[in-house]
Amino acid sequence: MKQKFTTKDLVSINTMLYELTCLRRWSEVTVEAGKYTELAKQGFNCMVAYFWANEAIHQGVSIDMKVFPKIAIMRAFTKTFQCDVPEANLEKIFATGKVSKQSFQQMIAQQISKITSESFHQHLFFEDSIESRIFKASSKLCTFLELEEIKNGISRKSYNQKLNELKKEVESFSTLPGFSQITSEKYLEIFRDFSQLRNRIRWAKHPNIIKCSVLGHHFDVAIFAYLMSLEVKPFDEDLATRYFFMGIFHDFPEKWTGDMPSPIKDAIPGLREATEDFKNQVMEANVYCYLPDYQIHALREVMLEDAINVARKKTLKKSDNYSAFVECWRELDAGSRHGYYLDVLLRDFAKKENLPETFRRLAEKLYGSVSFH
Repeated sequence: MKQKFTTKDLVSINTMLYELTCLRRWSEVTVEAGKYTELAKQGFNCMVAYFWANEAIHQGVSIDMKVFPKIAIMRAFTKTFQCDVPEANLEKIFATGKVSKQSFQQMIAQQISKITSESFHQHLFFEDSIESRIFKASSKLCTFLELEEIKNGISRKSYNQKLNELKKEVESFSTLPGFSQITSEKYLEIFRDFSQLRNRIRWAKHPNIIKCSVLGHHFDVAIFAYLMSLEVKPFDEDLATRYFFMGIFHDFPEKWTGDMPSPIKDAIPGLREATEDFKNQVMEANVYCYLPDYQIHALREVMLEDAINVARKKTLKKSDNYSAFVECWRELDAGSRHGYYLDVLLRDFAKKENLPETFRRLAEKLYGSVSFH
């Protein structure tokens, strides 16, 4: 079976995720480090896009869920080249007539093709479609909700200007199926819960140089889970897509429960199971009870704690652990000498033989780049 991606692709994706972790959003505003990053924003976009896609499906529209991971990866790569220039400013640059939007997009595609293999670049290719419009609309809606959160941190003039721009951008998608439902206050309240995952910073009891929120971690795990699945079963994109969205939602209940380190959860028989039961309870109390049945069904399909995903826990957990390995490597690469991050790196590297070959090669590359002196 021909593999859809190579070590070169995984190295490039890892670099891209690292850069997204560092890229701050709303740089004109003083915000807490680690909260408003492009990594967190991409995770947020994907959570909302999943709901929007399922709303469209409920209305009888044909939606190919397999396109969304590809859109997300291409969008993430694009952000690393675009850096912190907002979309609205790009449009103003194009409006000067000195460079077209099409030529800019072609340049971005060429840049991505240079750092990826031909097979993976072809795999990621998608045409303008209802799926891409849903993703873009979701992104605009997420930006609108972010602006709502930072309202008190910017001037009234700047806020009103950005608010009017975003309202117009969101309204431009009003003909998309599910628009009125997704932009209703009932859904917006749930999306605000998604966004609050940015307030939970991972490795909270240890000093952080590269702060990573749970919301950003969702995107890391989603990408790794998607690629791990494709490496093991290259022709089962449906399964890989399911793992992608399982990664996107896997720690959602922690908005209410908080998190406990895995070694502690495994130290007492039954504690891990009890925490998972508790997560199901908070989902019932805070999310499922506010959703229509079809959205409950769609969300349960990608929730790690749900009984229907028992057989998929092992692969998802492997992706989760790999993300932890990479997050610790980022800390060390950024200059941390904290012993805990070194311990995690050493512990997880010792288990590298359990990884798919491409992920093992990247682990070796990252491990080899760390100075232990």
